[in-house]
Amino acid sequence: MYLAINRCNDIAFYITAIDSDVHILGLDSDVIVECFANNAHKLNRDMLFIPRKIVTVDEKRLEKCFEFDKSILMGCIPMNISVARRLAKIQRLSTIIITPNSLKFVDENQVNFMYQSSNRNKYIEVHLQPFLKMFLISSSIHSIEKSFYLLGNIVERALKLDVGIIMSTASDNDKKLCSLTHVDIILFYLGFSKRERRLITEVYPIELLITWLNYK
Repeated sequence: MYLAINRCNDIAFYITAIDSDVHILGLDSDVIVECFANNAHKLNRDMLFIPRKIVTVDEKRLEKCFEFDKSILMGCIPMNISVARRLAKIQRLSTIIITPNSLKFVDENQVNFMYQSSNRNKYIEVHLQPFLKMFLISSSIHSIEKSFYLLGNIVERALKLDVGIIMSTASDNDKKLCSLTHVDIILFYLGFSKRERRLITEVYPIELLITWLNYK
């Protein structure tokens, strides 16, 4: 649902070489305009590009999640528990993003809170590339194992309560791009069944897409 690279050639390479089966791709809205506004970068295949904006927010920047047009599917990274809880209540369709920095705020309690909320317009979105990057920069195996353990528990809780949860590669480096197959392998090693992986990679993303198309 979200790819963070911003060079047109890298996007074309992802679509044609890395993940040639992809038909729906989330990109920064400015990147879509830059790369596909003219024939020079258009691809010879049917693609649906979802305009995205990903913002990190605290109490002072909460409005950043909602200052763009509804045609843009927002993703909000909360920087404290209070903001995470408030995001779950706001009516606008958006995703609440888990990264290694927001993992302690978008936790199992957040899943419970979203389940109890009457607003079904919120989905949890996991950005995988920042977690994979931990393997390269972290000197503590314990912290890596703990992060993936907590992440697995959150995903499992969301699946149990039917809270929409999706995976995004969020790769910002053309040398570290993830395909849908890579995402499936990661989920497999986290212990999720074929049915659960299909929910995360197909069912909930399509549900979010349909909701967004009707919402905008």
